[in-house]
This record gives sequence, structure tokens and C-alpha cells, in this order.
Amino acid sequence: MVVFDPLNDSNGFAIPYSNKPFMALFATAPQSDSQISNSSSWPQLLSLHEYAHLLHLAQPSRNTWTNFVASIYDIYDVTNGITERWVAEGYATLLESKLTGRGRLYDVQVEMMLQQFAREGGWPTYNELSSTSGRYRIGNMAYLVGGRFLAWIEANYSEKKLDAVWTRMKGAKKRNFEKAFVGVFNQPAQLLYQRFVAEFTQKVMNLENKDIMDKYSLWLDGDFELAEPTLSPNSELLAVVEKSKGPNAKVNLVVYETKENIKAKEKFEKAQKDLIEADPIDIADTPPVIFKRKKKFNLAQRNFNGIRHPRWMGDDALLFVSSTTDSNNFKHQDLFKWKLSTGNVTQLTDGLNVRRFDVDIASGRVYAELNKFGYSSLVQFNITNLSGTVQANEIETASLQYGYDFPRVNPTNNSQLAYLEHNVNQPWRIKIRNLTTQETSYVALPHEYQFLSFLNWSRDGKALYYVAGKGEALKMYRYEFEDQKLFALTQGHVPVALADGVTK
Repeated sequence: MVVFDPLNDSNGFAIPYSNKPFMALFATAPQSDSQISNSSSWPQLLSLHEYAHLLHLAQPSRNTWTNFVASIYDIYDVTNGITERWVAEGYATLLESKLTGRGRLYDVQVEMMLQQFAREGGWPTYNELSSTSGRYRIGNMAYLVGGRFLAWIEANYSEKKLDAVWTRMKGAKKRNFEKAFVGVFNQPAQLLYQRFVAEFTQKVMNLENKDIMDKYSLWLDGDFELAEPTLSPNSELLAVVEKSKGPNAKVNLVVYETKENIKAKEKFEKAQKDLIEADPIDIADTPPVIFKRKKKFNLAQRNFNGIRHPRWMGDDALLFVSSTTDSNNFKHQDLFKWKLSTGNVTQLTDGLNVRRFDVDIASGRVYAELNKFGYSSLVQFNITNLSGTVQANEIETASLQYGYDFPRVNPTNNSQLAYLEHNVNQPWRIKIRNLTTQETSYVALPHEYQFLSFLNWSRDGKALYYVAGKGEALKMYRYEFEDQKLFALTQGHVPVALADGVTK
């Protein structure tokens, strides 16, 4: 086993040698909105997942010839242990959850996303389960859907019957997964999968309340994936990270006008009018649900280094995080500045390993979570004349036990900082710190919540918004400090992602 931090990202892998099994664990813990954040601790979840791969896939074959060749030829040994991606990742995901009571099988954010896919008829086909590119989030389905499918098999047939498949795959008689499966269940896995999808979809559709769904309206329709929307101080612009489709997906930081695109509407109406004038018995196109907002600025990623966590610095500049590479080819995450009026992009830090952050425009201070070799800290530093070297003051000391996310400065009181805090064996919680006195307190949260993320202040600084949930309900909440009251603003029937800059 090796523990290292080559990408400053949350990941790991296992190589299923039967005679010298190996696994690598990446030290950086996931952020609060990640699909792998539901754990007692990152090292526990990751090591269990990768160890499950080895126990599952690295068992020696009971075929004498196969075992002999594997003992002298490593590549043959590894390939002999490889099976369909969804089978390997799905079973490790199932075990990570069964052994901890946490993990992706019991993650409310994952459950809500899969329910939305079911409403849209968007679940992967059996042949897509192992895909790594194509439809939205298809690369995650080996874990998320594969794990749930195997759990469904255990619940409907028994753990013993599923275990029999793994035993048969290592038999003296050579069998792949499909042959081993059919011999136990008397039908292909694909047929059982279709039944599983039908049952899940039926459950979701039976729970759907059209009156509630009709309360939500489309505001911006992306081409493929939208993430991390952030509103400019004057509310006239919205920056959002957009990702295109495909294995070489392009990532752009796009700035849209928030006002309605009247010109696009007029252009559409004129085109339909011209159509009918040319052919009076033709039928015009149905207007789109929403006309695409006008794209004001666009910044493309460079060298596939990504663009993450944009924050406004006034109305003419955005700060964001992108990957950089050191002399040892290790990845880091650094802070960049994009000035909209000139298009200039400037790298502000070097090898800092900054993740989410916030900026206080009045003082020029940045508040950021740093993560180096698994140690998470919360720091502040001045962005004025910043050039590579950063003199950062710790607000929360670097720790393996604690993690931090979503630092947010009160827009009307820059001595008040809100952020998420995570402790081993504890869920995320919201911490308030007075930066002058260093006094801290915690914000009220829903009873027995499991997921917590997307923290933001109201514009008047009197309330906090966040997304939390458990089971099959993910809701947006508002906590008002003056009355110390907590309100659920949504009813938990659709996935929620919260942009900053929300107002009452």
C-alpha cells in the first residue's frame, strides 16, 4: 500500500495481483458536495473500497494452469482478475456502505440525483453501466447504480447466491462474470437489471407530486453540465462553470447576463412569423421554455487543468482555482484572476493547494481551505500585489482529523466568517467565527441530517442558506440569526444546487 497526493484530489486505485496485491490511497479528502463525502472518515472509506477490490478480484484462480501463468507473468495475473467495471466498482461500493453504514449506497445527494434520472428516463442501459464517457455523469454509474443493483440482488435473492458468482469466477472451470451469473440465477444479469430499473422508476413515479414539481421553473438551460453558479455584486451577471460532452470535454467559465434575452425572443418570433407568411398552413415551432441568456464573457480552461470555485472580486473580475504542475509532475490547485474587461488571466499563487475560498473585496482578504497531503486548514491572506509566495495566517490549524469547506464572509459584516467543519465520525456542520474575538458558535441544522453543503449568506447578512437532507429528501434551508429560526424553502422532491447571492 502506498499513500501519496499526486493530484491534490480524492481518489485511489487497486491493482489485483493474486500474489502481491497493491493499492494506492490519495491523501486529499473530498469536499462536502462530493458523492464520496458521506463517510466517517476519508481514510476509512477509501481503504475499505480499495481493499474490497483486492479481496474480490485478487483471489487466486483454482485453475492450475491459470495460477501457474499468473505466478510468473504479472500482466496476465492482473488481467485475469479484471471483470466488468460496473461489477468491480459496484461491489466495492456495496461493501464500503455495508461495512460502515455510510458510503454512496446511503448518500441522499446520490439518491436524489438517481431519482431525477429516473423521472427523465435517463438511467443507463445495462451496456452503459461500465461506460466512462457519454451521457451526463455516466462514468459514475458503475459505482452508484452498480452498487444499488448488487444490493437489490442480495435483498431479493440473498448474499449467499451473489457470493456464489464470485466463487464460480475463480473456479477450475474458467468462467467470466456473465457465465458465472447465469449458472447461479438461471438468467442473464441484464434481465435482472431491467427489472431493478423498472422497480426503482415505479417507486419514484409513485411518489411524484406534479403540483410541487410545477413550482420549479427553468432559469438557464446548459448544453451538458453546469456547476458552481455565482452572482456578481451588482446582480447583473452570473458566472457558471460549463462542461461539454465527451472524453475530451471542454471546461469554460461563462458569464451570462441575468436579464431576459429579449433579442433572442424577438428573433425567434420574427422567424416564426416569416415561416407562416411563406406557408400559411404550416405550424410554427413551439417557443423554448426559456430563451438562452446572453453570453457576455467566456474563459476556456488551459491544458485540461480545469476551472473550479469561481468567486467575484467586484463586478469586473473573477477569482478561480485551476490545477498547476510542479517539477515532480505532482498536481496542485492555485488561485487565478480573470479581469473581464481586458481578458487578462493572472496566476496569483504557486503550489498553494487552495480549494474553496471567498474574497472580502473591502479588505482585499481571501479566506480559503488548503489541503496538503490530507491536512486540511482554513487560512486568510491578502490578495493585494500577490505573486506566487503567500503569507497565510491560519484560522483553523492544519489537521488530518478535521476538514473545512465553503468559507463565506458575511457581506455586511466582514468580521464574521461562516464555514463548514467536518470531524472524524461526525457529519459536516456550520461554524461561525468572529474574526476579531475568535469566538465561535454553530448553526442549527435539521434533525438527523446526513448531507450538508452549498453554504451562502443572504445579501443582507442576516441569514444563512444551505442544502441539507437525509434519506430521500434534499432541501434548501434558511437560518435567520435574529429569531434563531430555521426554514425549509424546498420540499425535497428535486435535486438542489444553491448559487451564492440569493436574497429573501
